[in-house]
Amino acid sequence: MVQVAMRFLIAVVTSYSLVALQLAETEHLTRERKEPKDLACNHESPRISYNYDGPTTFRYFYNSTLGICEDDFVPSDLTQGFGSFYECVNKCGT
Repeated sequence: MVQVAMRFLIAVVTSYSLVALQLAETEHLTRERKEPKDLACNHESPRISYNYDGPTTFRYFYNSTLGICEDDFVPSDLTQGFGSFYECVNKCGT
């Protein structure tokens, strides 16, 4: 009896997970990509090497391939990108 209940529970959870995954995938495919509002959204994150010894800070950059804002460690004297996640999302329309 317990095995039947467990199998039923697994079937229900799996079916709900598949439905949620299908809806998320459909939303992703139908979402219209907008052009960024700000020219700063075109700046790419300059990757620093692992042996960089200078001071670093977090800056946020718009990833045009994924259509999202991402954070990255960059040299602290860099002024490209955005200082906050909110600013990146607001100006790039993500």
